[in-house]
Amino acid sequence: ACAVLITMREFHTSHECELSCAEFWALRLDEGFDKHIAQYDGQVFNMVWIDHFDDPANGEKMVKRRVRLTFKENPVPKALRGMLKDPDFAFHVDAKWYHKLYDEPHAMVYSLQLPVFSDRISVTGRQWAEPISATRCRLRCHVTVAASKMPGLVGQVERGVEKGMKEAYALLPARAEEYAEMVRLAAAATPSSAKVSGAVGDSISPAVAAEAAGAEAVAAQLEASPHDFAGSCNGDGAARAARAVAVSSATQDAVDSVALAAAFDAAHAAHEHAHEHEEGHAHAHTHAHAHT
Repeated sequence: ACAVLITMREFHTSHECELSCAEFWALRLDEGFDKHIAQYDGQVFNMVWIDHFDDPANGEKMVKRRVRLTFKENPVPKALRGMLKDPDFAFHVDAKWYHKLYDEPHAMVYSLQLPVFSDRISVTGRQWAEPISATRCRLRCHVTVAASKMPGLVGQVERGVEKGMKEAYALLPARAEEYAEMVRLAAAATPSSAKVSGAVGDSISPAVAAEAAGAEAVAAQLEASPHDFAGSCNGDGAARAARAVAVSSATQDAVDSVALAAAFDAAHAAHEHAHEHEEGHAHAHTHAHAHT
């Protein structure tokens, strides 16, 4: 039997945020922030389970949870959904972090379960905050992508994952600042007796109806014919699609970009296989498309 070869990519991100460490970390415990980001990116946020507990090592409060995310409009064309193990294109994020500790030794840890290649691709990460001043912080992330070798496919997925996640984390500070300001404005405009309790604490969860224009554009593009769709995946098409669709968030950790990069490549590979099979019946030879 052939040995399974594993490739691994690691990268770091570092971005300044106009919130204190404590202010940013409090958003982790506000489910309204999760839903705000999900709506921003055209996603549906579902809490599968959540557990709050004390760390026996230091007595500090921790939270552990699993989240299920789907797109409001499935970005995979109907004609190609049957090629995926999960036609709903759902993916999961398992995460664990401290309520009030956010330095590197107590970083948030997470793992992503993709709707495709989940047995071949592993994405794990750590995120923490470092104080810059009393009102500003630096958000740092360390991400590891490990994959079993699939010639011509995994390398492209890995590159798409890295590009998509880096761009997603670059948007994280602005998204957090925007939501924190919305909470402040809502709190100022709401009588204390009418404040709505959030997931943890008394945070306001404002409704946000804006859809990501990029997600709509890509979803519309993907409704094109399978041939056009496959052509769009050549080169770094997966990374371009991931960037166009969105750029996830603090709590969802760019999983939309990751999943799309993998799914686009999976659909492209399946389409190429089907296309070659059809041409084999129509011609004496099969024309193989280049896939860089």
